[in-house]
Amino acid sequence: LTKALKIKNTFYDVSMEMNFSVDETGTAFATAPAVLTTNIWRTKWPAMEAAHNRGECKPCAYFLHKQDGCRHGANCPYCHLCTKGEIKRRKKQKVRTLKAAAAAEAEAAASAEPIEQDGEPDDA
Repeated sequence: LTKALKIKNTFYDVSMEMNFSVDETGTAFATAPAVLTTNIWRTKWPAMEAAHNRGECKPCAYFLHKQDGCRHGANCPYCHLCTKGEIKRRKKQKVRTLKAAAAAEAEAAASAEPIEQDGEPDDA
């Protein structure tokens, strides 16, 4: 098998004459052997990945923006899977949520005040 594979631009070059890996659904894979497509994969941080997929994670600014990365590594309570734009997006979403809550509170306070008619306070 290694004689049939050529290295081309740091990748294995697979000729079209070679047999492709086929999984149990009958799909042919030219990029990975069948054993790689059928095994269960785990990431380096499974708990972090689960929280990230649920949207409950908090991005790690050190991991994303510092040249030397996060110094806590696997012990970091923040997410290393988020992209650089995620921190900014979440900050903007938080500001929108706070503004909407303040506007709703102001509207509720305005509707609860007694309405004056003919310039005199409403005496109930």
